[in-house]
Amino acid sequence: MGVHTAKCPLDLWIFQEILMETRPDLIIEAGTHKGGSAHFLASICDILRSGEVLTIDVTDQPDRPQHPRITYLLGSSTDAEVVAEAIHRAEKVERVMVIL
Repeated sequence: MGVHTAKCPLDLWIFQEILMETRPDLIIEAGTHKGGSAHFLASICDILRSGEVLTIDVTDQPDRPQHPRITYLLGSSTDAEVVAEAIHRAEKVERVMVIL
């Protein structure tokens, strides 16, 4: 989709199968990089008509893809404040998928 991702294409294929089967309300992704996998996951959520992506990274990369289902969170995925925000978001929904 024109956005760089460091994920293996087979991983993306498996992710879409898992999303189809489990239909998570929230996907928490640790490690955003350029946002390619977050964009892919959000696009699959579009097809399923449910779900959103909270993606976390320590660096702010310019030109990450914008999508209504993606929220970028700047910080370390092990930082207490970042973990608290992820927990806060997860408590509002029924099904959560975490990608480390």
